[in-house]
Amino acid sequence: MAYFLDNVPPSQDTSIYPVGATYTQYYGESTPASLFGGTWTDITSTITQGVIQIHSSGSNSNGSWIRYTDGTMLCYNAFSGLSGAWNNVSSIGSAGTTSYKQTGSITFPVAFVNPPIVTASVKEDTPTTYSFLGYVNTISATAFNQYIFNMGNTYVGTLSYYWQAIGKWSSTPVYPTTIWRRTSTATSSIASPTNIVTGIYDSGTNSNGSWIRYTDGTMMQYAQISVSVTTTALGPVYRAITPISLALSFINTSFSFSYCVECPTISVWGGSYNTVTTSSVSPFIYGASAGTGTVAIYWQAIGKWK
Repeated sequence: MAYFLDNVPPSQDTSIYPVGATYTQYYGESTPASLFGGTWTDITSTITQGVIQIHSSGSNSNGSWIRYTDGTMLCYNAFSGLSGAWNNVSSIGSAGTTSYKQTGSITFPVAFVNPPIVTASVKEDTPTTYSFLGYVNTISATAFNQYIFNMGNTYVGTLSYYWQAIGKWSSTPVYPTTIWRRTSTATSSIASPTNIVTGIYDSGTNSNGSWIRYTDGTMMQYAQISVSVTTTALGPVYRAITPISLALSFINTSFSFSYCVECPTISVWGGSYNTVTTSSVSPFIYGASAGTGTVAIYWQAIGKWK
């Protein structure tokens, strides 16, 4: 049995939604008539909608996505312990003078309307003395090709691949709201509420970076940091390891992490890493020669906070 402070169920309490009151129904929610009874008129077309919201989110075997009402979409995925054609570079790669290559096709979980912007990183699941770099090309609205390079030798361990893509799922805004005005308080049968729309739970910044947490459990983090690195010889290249502390902890290590580096004093690049915890990542910084310099690292991470 339900109890109410004024002993009147919401469906019959006209002081909450009297005749003339308006109600906003978001994507995935129940109509006000099914929640509170009475007669409601759709007045959406008379309301100007200009606030960017989350339209919907979801996931499938190809990854996860978040759609925004202005038509923007973010997709991401993390492939851990890849097997088959992804697993052993030495079995499928072709040797260059100092490198071996592995390629593969990645399909987005849902299609964009145009080719999106894609970033990616590679993680060595099995620690080795070899150097891996990744890049992408042939980006379409539905997929892209990834490339993994070993700068020194063949590799017999497993790799993980992390990618993120941002673009448009709709060329025009799509607002998932219906504005209703109550025109009668006559009650009808009351249904149980349906699922609540995904929204922003909170956001913030600390000394490690910034974050946005969503009500569906998704969390995005990002930061730009400056660190001093010294690259030392590793086969045909030079490498330094730079630990990064995340702004907040994820609930597991299956989050997507990507980064790039900038340094005006020494020639360095990024693209892979090895050590990952729920609260930190240790990217590799590579160089064509030994050197010391201040490196700017730009990173993003997307996963689950609950």
